[in-house]
Amino acid sequence: MNKDSKEEPHFFNRAFVAKEVGVKPTTIKHWEREINYIDRHINRSRNGGKRLYSRANVEQFLEVKRLLEDERLSVEEVASYFKKGFFKANETKQAQSDLDKKTEAQLLLKGAINKLEKLKELL
Repeated sequence: MNKDSKEEPHFFNRAFVAKEVGVKPTTIKHWEREINYIDRHINRSRNGGKRLYSRANVEQFLEVKRLLEDERLSVEEVASYFKKGFFKANETKQAQSDLDKKTEAQLLLKGAINKLEKLKELL
């Protein structure tokens, strides 16, 4: 395994997403609560129940920002926009769910590999 490779993680915390979108983390939390149609991944076992967001979620938040700033829609109008399905992320909900499960398994496997590599170094 190449330690120098900078592979992008599959899930991101709220602070990272906020930085990518160009808003404060509290804004992401507010949008998530008010819009209700942004699916996120809650990893209860590995991240202390914190919300994790996929690349598709980042795209959704970028769209929220665009609608609010460029189109001058209200948060309620943006929620309606998402509810009616006008915004389609790259994957369907089922495909995203499958991707989330696969990605979580990959993260667990990478963690196990890292632990095994450290054990190998100790031997």
